[in-house]
Amino acid sequence: MFLKLWIDGDISTYDESYSPLLAMDDLDENTDTFDSESRHVGKKNPSHRILYFAVILAGIVLVSQLILTSYFMPRFASPDSPVNNEVTARYVKDGVRDTGAINAVSGMIFDYRAFDTFGESTVLFSATVFVLMLLGRSKPKKSRGLSLKSNDQMLRSTVSVFAPFITVFGVYLVLNGHLSPGGGFAGGTVLGAMLILISAAYGHARVSAFLTSYLISLLMSFALLVYALIKAFAFVSAAVGENLLPVHGNIGSIYSAGFILPLNICVGIVVSLTVFAFYSAFAALDE
Repeated sequence: MFLKLWIDGDISTYDESYSPLLAMDDLDENTDTFDSESRHVGKKNPSHRILYFAVILAGIVLVSQLILTSYFMPRFASPDSPVNNEVTARYVKDGVRDTGAINAVSGMIFDYRAFDTFGESTVLFSATVFVLMLLGRSKPKKSRGLSLKSNDQMLRSTVSVFAPFITVFGVYLVLNGHLSPGGGFAGGTVLGAMLILISAAYGHARVSAFLTSYLISLLMSFALLVYALIKAFAFVSAAVGENLLPVHGNIGSIYSAGFILPLNICVGIVVSLTVFAFYSAFAALDE
């Protein structure tokens, strides 16, 4: 009898006081009240209007200046463009004499455009630090139950055999970057990949227990500071005279490129730690 009344709709468990429509009406009323209060609290004052106008004006001036500058630049592939004659000729013809580096790329990015390379390294450092901060790993933390090593015996055996060779090859690319293809970027990538292999084979906890995010940030900061001091000294030396600059050794020797060797080392440290830091941050979350 009760079942028949319930099916016919004569008995209902629905309570109008808990109607979703009524709840939405209450929500709308609360939203209107909140919006009115927000408009009252967040009312702009004249100083804010002046600031917004100044920002917009500065943006318009900057964009206009960039457009005007591009208008006076030589056309693409123009024979009169310095990019197509003077700069290239200087790099190719006088690069070895000016920098002491046989590798023209290393001579260009660590001598002629060393400050540009410093900016690129700073971008890598900033990206690494921000990722560690966003993932909550800006300070060293103790391992919380992470596995100490992989269960893949073949992977561990392979890494134990090839890790020394990979390390030597990466160091060779960094130290010999001014004499042959390589340099801080290429060698640092190889060394960073080696750290990732060791972490994958023997466990992230074991590697991160030594190479913490704090230590990574500290080493990268030190490398960038040394880079900046070296180039600042070179800049001042060039301004007062070349007698303060280190004399280039015999072309082809490890000391033939002056400051390029330590600059390669600094960039290699930054790149290798950047590669490993990104892997380390996300590997910890997966585990």
